[in-house]
Amino acid sequence: AVVSTQSTGVILDHESASMQTIDEKSTPSNYFTYFLSRIHREEDFHFILSGLIKLLNNPLLQTYLPNSCKKIGFHEELLVLFWKMCDYNKKFLFYVLKTSDVLD
Repeated sequence: AVVSTQSTGVILDHESASMQTIDEKSTPSNYFTYFLSRIHREEDFHFILSGLIKLLNNPLLQTYLPNSCKKIGFHEELLVLFWKMCDYNKKFLFYVLKTSDVLD
């Protein structure tokens, strides 16, 4: 899980300094960021945000049984992934700000 989160971060960061506005006729240099910026349905936003929230809340879970919940160790990568998603898709950012799921 750590490697997949790190690879997703690298894919999102690839050529981000030289990203320019993409015309409809030209081909994008990074298809992953292109299609990530095109997500617009609220169901998709809810799915992505609920998954990120579950992973980020994982170490905060308190159980009575020792070792009953596996702790994750890639919080920094998840926060960078969340930041990049908000950076590339402004509709996702507005959805996050509109919902109160982040405060739970």
